[in-house]
Amino acid sequence: MNSIVEQVKQNVGTDLSSRVGLNRDQIDKSIDLADRVTTEVVRDACTEQPSVVKNLFSKEPNTPEAQEVVDRIGKSYTESLIKELGMNALNASALKDAVIPNVAKTVAHQVERKDDVIKAFFVSGS
Repeated sequence: MNSIVEQVKQNVGTDLSSRVGLNRDQIDKSIDLADRVTTEVVRDACTEQPSVVKNLFSKEPNTPEAQEVVDRIGKSYTESLIKELGMNALNASALKDAVIPNVAKTVAHQVERKDDVIKAFFVSGS
């Protein structure tokens, strides 16, 4: 996930600075938090419903079950931004909208629906 985290920081860093007024340290912490939250939620989903995770990181539209995983990631990320980084709800929501889709897109590009790669990313803690 380290290369993905760095890619996401490059992709959305400037946007986060202008959209929410974050400095570099805050951007790094918020994206590192997105990595942790996404990994936790997807790890659980891999165990419970591997086919849902495969759909989640594909180019196909999300199934309702995969959308539930996305929603859990977004909710957990927003709550963590507020609780752990002290952000207000408006900024946390703006970050969620900017960061989580970028994380999902970047991971999807890396794993390409391959079960073994998905498990390596999330289940083994890579």
